[in-house]
Amino acid sequence: KIKVLHVKDMDVVVEPGIGWMELNEYLKPYGLFFPLDP
Repeated sequence: KIKVLHVKDMDVVVEPGIGWMELNEYLKPYGLFFPLDP
């Protein structure tokens, strides 16, 4: 579950188990994304 997004700080608080694809879908309307670390 995504708890809170602070767009100005570019910070998001999530609960364990959130998938990166789900997170990116949530962030997309704000022009943000969570990149993968290779």
